[in-house]
Amino acid sequence: MLTKLKEKYYGGAWGGTPSDETVINAEKNYDAMVVDPESGFHYWRDINYADRTMGSWDTYNHIGRVSDIVSAFGKERLVGDKEYRDRIFSAMDFWFCHDFMATNWWHNEIAMPIIMASLLFKMDGIIDDTRRENALKIIRRGTFMFNKGALRWTGANLMWGVTNTIKYGVLTEDVEPVTFAVERATNAVYISQPCREGIQPDYSFFQHGPRLYSGGYGCVLLGEIAQLENQLEGTGFGIGDEKRKIIADMILEGLRHMTHCGVYDYACTGRNFSRGPIDASTYFLHTFENLPDFPRHDEIKAYRESIENRTSFEGTKYFEQAHMLCHHTKGMYFGVKFESSTIHGTEHCNEEAILSKNLAYGTNYVIMRTGDEYRAISPVWDFAKVPGTTAYYEEEAALWEDNPGSLQWVKCLQSSHSGGKQDGDLAVIYEQAVHEDMSLYVADFAIPGGLICLGAGLRCDLRREVNTTVEQCPIVGEIKHESGSLIHNAIRYTPLGNADFTVETPHVVGSWKRNNRLLSDDPVHADMLIITISHTKETDGTYAYMITTADEPMPKVTVIENSDEMQAVEIEGVGVMAVFNYNCTRTLCGEEIVGKKGDVYIKKYED
Repeated sequence: MLTKLKEKYYGGAWGGTPSDETVINAEKNYDAMVVDPESGFHYWRDINYADRTMGSWDTYNHIGRVSDIVSAFGKERLVGDKEYRDRIFSAMDFWFCHDFMATNWWHNEIAMPIIMASLLFKMDGIIDDTRRENALKIIRRGTFMFNKGALRWTGANLMWGVTNTIKYGVLTEDVEPVTFAVERATNAVYISQPCREGIQPDYSFFQHGPRLYSGGYGCVLLGEIAQLENQLEGTGFGIGDEKRKIIADMILEGLRHMTHCGVYDYACTGRNFSRGPIDASTYFLHTFENLPDFPRHDEIKAYRESIENRTSFEGTKYFEQAHMLCHHTKGMYFGVKFESSTIHGTEHCNEEAILSKNLAYGTNYVIMRTGDEYRAISPVWDFAKVPGTTAYYEEEAALWEDNPGSLQWVKCLQSSHSGGKQDGDLAVIYEQAVHEDMSLYVADFAIPGGLICLGAGLRCDLRREVNTTVEQCPIVGEIKHESGSLIHNAIRYTPLGNADFTVETPHVVGSWKRNNRLLSDDPVHADMLIITISHTKETDGTYAYMITTADEPMPKVTVIENSDEMQAVEIEGVGVMAVFNYNCTRTLCGEEIVGKKGDVYIKKYED
């Protein structure tokens, strides 16, 4: 069993042919190496070896460059060029003699063991015993056998621990760590208790507490399991058919619904959306596709092809645990992320997503046709006007000051009134949005081809600027006004009742660094469409509007009631939906309904 596993890890250590750019960068970094006068070993002058940053640890770049150079120059040069080999060993010795440790445990116990194991597999038969043992010492920090704290890891961190432990077993020719790690991986793939970390009963994925991370750490989990299954295939090890079925369902009943035209809904990515474009991953889908008899193979292939071809998906799902509504209809995607008193909102962590204050309260949504609308939105967004939210307008400095990172780890909705319900392509999601001194009843209704948004019972300090944001996205083509609606990018925005849209089209200059201190401050330009509803002492504390595809006739909608007792709509020829915010009795579809707080009523006319 171990023999086959060794063949796979050692045989696949060198990977494919590096790109020209990779080789050029490696050559540049190789030439930039200098000798440290104190230790006599090689290092780089432009690396901060005293870096204490929690996120992107600059010191790590030393061993990262060593790995990149070795990979780019190949095995033949490592074997045949003594001068080159000695310089690589000297750079490794520089690390070994200092044994650099990051402030963030993740680098020490996960990232460093991963890269050291990769180097040892490449250097098999080349590296001497002393250096090999120094590398193994670092790898041990990421294994279950030597790091008892790793036994408490969950989700993606757990799978990284599995990978490191298996690689350590292979490198030391010890089957016990491999067997133990595979068992840990098998036990890690299960349906968690609601609102605990891990795979949820609705097939969303939580990490860092009860926080949605399907498109972030969830993808890491899937990637590690895919790699593990690929390496274990044919070795006698494996996670088994039952666990494979859970993984397939996590992809198809979870992540697929949060993907549109090759892009993830930013709400499922956690702080990852602040790092760069949120393109959907396919690398683990390819792997699962190619594994013999993997469950739901054809559907996984179709999902992968839809990402690569940037095509849309049809289907609606309300995620009860994630409190998210994903509505794919008529070529469009409406993704609505609400919060509750049992789950945490988007986090600000490690200097990433530092402007995410208003994302943590819920009611935010995305409206996508092409997938490009929010793909790389972070540099140019006004985070005081997040689509779907009702919030005080605050300057960027105030958002940052009011968003202390440690608090974002535990922030939950201050009201227990939240939930949702689905009947086919009709669905309701609601919450009493309570934050700071603001309270508002919000209900969004998914209908064929669109979304109806209601807000009622707004209580706040109206001496301050208060806006409900309908949209904030880059401008694509012409903006038209037609029969009381605004049309942009083949999407129709229609105020209902007394709602009055304010439309702005500013040219915005931002940067990735605004929302992620680790990234570039190079300017990013965009012409933006911003649609808001202003709330003042003269308004009634409600709003109502509808967003639909402009490719089809606008549905005829009646707002039956929009109050802090009940919010209800009728869609002509389709049906009636309502949410009860208090115990009350109403007549709906000709029958008396005695509603309790939190009840959702959906009546299709075909019923």
